This record gives sequence, structure tokens and C-alpha cells, in this order.
Amino acid sequence: MSEDNDNNLFRSAVSDVRLLQAPNRRAPASPTEHHTSPQRHVQPTVKSPFILTEQVIDDLDSFRRPGLQRQLLLKLRRGQLPVQAELDLHGYTRSKAEIILHAFITDSLQRRLRQVRIIHGKGIGSAEGKAVLRIATRSWLQCCSAVLAYTSPPAHLGGNGAVDVLLNNRGTEAWL
Repeated sequence: MSEDNDNNLFRSAVSDVRLLQAPNRRAPASPTEHHTSPQRHVQPTVKSPFILTEQVIDDLDSFRRPGLQRQLLLKLRRGQLPVQAELDLHGYTRSKAEIILHAFITDSLQRRLRQVRIIHGKGIGSAEGKAVLRIATRSWLQCCSAVLAYTSPPAHLGGNGAVDVLLNNRGTEAWL
């Protein structure tokens, strides 16, 4: 009898409760989200955010903005920081990869991600016989002011066929 009384009390207490409208939000991402292909067709809204020059960048293996602690770059290089999202650029042309990379970095910044991995491949299957996407990806990343550092991950995590990127997720303007 007391159980029926408890149920009646509960129903009367919540009788005025109404469902709230579901917020128009995206579900939180899993700790590691893989982006192998874009979910929507991405069109650049402005001219390319990556300003490339013909200058040769001395060190494509790693990059660190001035003021960033070396210890943080070492942790990134050793794979000690968690990868929060991953993008695979295998099979894309240089121009398509640029658009997809821009969208990926922009999305990662909006989601306030700290570290992402970009897989560009080693260039073995390239028609030009060299790592076109490897060179272009790392050059583009240096043009992005939100990129604090990058380095190749350990060999068992992709080595020279990938790049781990440390982002400044504190709301800075992304492109120089």
C-alpha cells in the first residue's frame, strides 16, 4: 500500500513537468575520432588559408613555435599526448587535401581539441615519386598560427607517413 502511495505522491509532484526542447547540439566526440573522408562536400569560402612560398623549409620533421617548451615537443614526439582526432589524406590530390585539412583544423579548433594526427602517407604510391602530401601538409601547418608544434609520431604510430599536431585551442585566429 505504501508503494502505491509513493507512486501517487511522485506523479503529483511531477505532474507539471514538461519535456524541454532538445538543444540543437552535436553529440560529444569520442576520445579519438577518425576522419577518413569528409561527411559533407567542403568548399573553401575564401582563397586558400595556406600561403605557400617557394622557400624551402629547413626541417619538415618537426616544428615548434617560439616560446613553446621543448619538453612539450618531446612529449608530442614520443606519443605521450593523447590524440583526440585523426585525419587520413591518403588518395587525395594536393588541392583537395588542402581543403580537407583546412576544414579539419578549423573543426578541431572549434571543438577545442589540443592534439590531432594527420596521416598523409610516405609518398610511395605518388605519381611524382615523392611525398607531395607530406611536404605540402607540413608546409601548410606552419602557415597556421593555431599550430603550436608538429612532429612525426613514433614509427609504430605512423612515423614519417603521419604528423602529430599540437593546437592552440584557446580561441586564436587560425590562419596567418
